[in-house]
Amino acid sequence: MSAKIRKIATFLEETRSEMGRPVDPPTRRAAAVAVVENPFAGKYVEDLSELMAIGEELGELLTQRAVAALGFVGTSDCLRPWAVSYQTILNSLYPPAGSKDPSYNLTAQDIQTLTGMSYPADSITLLQGTSNQLTPGNISQVVVNNPWNGNNSYKNAINGCSNLPIGPGTWLNGDAGVGGGQTAGALRQFCQANGGVQGGGQKYTCTGQPKIKLAMWDQSNGSPGSNLQLRVKYVGVFAIVGFKGGSGPDQIAGYFTSMASTGGFSANPTPITGSIALVQ
Repeated sequence: MSAKIRKIATFLEETRSEMGRPVDPPTRRAAAVAVVENPFAGKYVEDLSELMAIGEELGELLTQRAVAALGFVGTSDCLRPWAVSYQTILNSLYPPAGSKDPSYNLTAQDIQTLTGMSYPADSITLLQGTSNQLTPGNISQVVVNNPWNGNNSYKNAINGCSNLPIGPGTWLNGDAGVGGGQTAGALRQFCQANGGVQGGGQKYTCTGQPKIKLAMWDQSNGSPGSNLQLRVKYVGVFAIVGFKGGSGPDQIAGYFTSMASTGGFSANPTPITGSIALVQ
């Protein structure tokens, strides 16, 4: 007999300070609980095997929910000034495109799948500088720092860290520009500082395949430029393999993956402990 579940709740505790001392990286504990119908309510039953079977079913389900929660944190910093639709990563995880819609929530298995992704097997090219920033696979340029003064802030945010806490439910404001002509040099500097670069001009490879955090949005107000607003569903991790500019939109090649720490970069991601593979 399958459990008749009324609701599931997941709790995540993150400790950043203990006895006045910072905890870095923060420690996290998760718990998942369910409210279910008791098939034996109001009556005496000798054989409880049916209830035990329900317990086994819930044990597997709730463990998956708690493990997945450990891969999430409430808010995240050090995002780049880019946002892509949540549909983009769903299309990568579940081909063909459109197999899952944005109402779908990622599971622990999805995080493990992301951890195992690599280049070129799971390669995807994100387009920067397009007229339609809302199409899956296209990058929306967003404000991630305060203050923000256009191109200079955009380039600095590629090389540095955002100072705004960004997490699920955050509404990001679009930037008036689309990054045209601004991305190549700033991204080259970033790649050079994180593993090196091969190639020159408007086409190069990021040999270290550095990982960045970027917002994954599921709702927008559909407005253009600085009037654009996007609601964050997750914070995703994207490993950058290369850049190609010139005629048409800039192309940023790489693959979705996970990251082991809440801030810096790691060569050893884990889908569970401390992973910020995605933030819900």
